Amino acid sequence: MLQEIVVGRIPLDGMKRSPIHQAKESSMRAFALDAFGQPGSIHDLPDPEPAEHEVRVRVTVASINPFDNAVLQGYLKGRMEHRFPLVPCGDLAGTVDALGAGVDGVAIGDSVFGVTGKMVLGEGTLAEFATASTSTIAKRPAALSEVEAAALPLAGVSALMSVEAAAPRPNDVVVIVGASGGIGSYAV
Repeated sequence: MLQEIVVGRIPLDGMKRSPIHQAKESSMRAFALDAFGQPGSIHDLPDPEPAEHEVRVRVTVASINPFDNAVLQGYLKGRMEHRFPLVPCGDLAGTVDALGAGVDGVAIGDSVFGVTGKMVLGEGTLAEFATASTSTIAKRPAALSEVEAAALPLAGVSALMSVEAAAPRPNDVVVIVGASGGIGSYAV
């Protein structure tokens, strides 16, 4: 169960729930926006159902990236489809709760991490449950905590892709600008 979402030092768990989005059947709590430029609030939304080749994850940890700020500010509204209420973020760690058709290699109860892999923004991970494609999640190694695992997907994959694109050879000098940030620290 989503216990608390903290942004800076402001716990958002005690925020007013939006009366517009009170789900009657099986519902989850999620942090969502009803429109760009609004602060967002805790909503009761229907539990998402996994589609074919997707799993539903009971989210334990979600991470927030600079990309998510661009989404929340509406900077990408002309580039990517958005659906309201908009639940932000894409990185997650948690436990598989339900399986869609055609899922193999992952079972209910598996501890996983990854990204939702959605082309439509709004079905994010600042929620009790999120669905994700089996191609965008992996079983979480025991050596990684859930917090470490949730911070890895977007930044880690971006770093890996950047290093692979640069194709450094042994003994090459490589300068990583922004090595103290998420992507740069993984690239180092």
